[in-house]
Amino acid sequence: MGEVLVRQVEGADVVVVDDEPDSTAEVLLDHLTPARTMRLHELDVAALLEPRDREDVLHRGDPLSASASEAESREGVWTLQLESWRPFHPDRLRENLEALGGRPGRSRGVFWLPTRPDVVCQWEGAGGQLSLGNLSTWHDAGCEACTRLVVTGLDDEIDEVAAVFEATLLTDAELAAGLGAWAGRDDGYDPWLGSRRDVA
Repeated sequence: MGEVLVRQVEGADVVVVDDEPDSTAEVLLDHLTPARTMRLHELDVAALLEPRDREDVLHRGDPLSASASEAESREGVWTLQLESWRPFHPDRLRENLEALGGRPGRSRGVFWLPTRPDVVCQWEGAGGQLSLGNLSTWHDAGCEACTRLVVTGLDDEIDEVAAVFEATLLTDAELAAGLGAWAGRDDGYDPWLGSRRDVA
């Protein structure tokens, strides 16, 4: 439910709340969406009927274009954009899934694995639940492979999240061995990303 609700909030032009949100909830809304927040008892009908930029809403929901909000970090709420051209190491990713995506808050974006260099892997996390999936190929997406996660947290572990992200990426020595060293290797991600034989 958390993932469904947070995606609705992120794609909304206006968020209507039935009561005054506490300070943490208010900041969290600022981090998750650029939408206006209205109280139920002070709805502005004219504002609700204002024309919307449909392309902007669709762009916001695209994991390939996920980016950190410009909201200020306060009340224990922060957003961090983690980005690298390097892929995640399959084994270290499995070890670090909980540290990156199993925490309270929201995380989303894309990544790639050296065992699946053509695949855009989607990352969707909310409320401690994490979903991984096969989004498309980098060729079809029209962009270079990258690993980019936007993480919104509700704790004081921002430095830990950044460190775990860096530790999960392939090292210089692993990259020097070349992607050919990973060809045909079973990475154990078929249940989430599908069989590599299915990628055209």
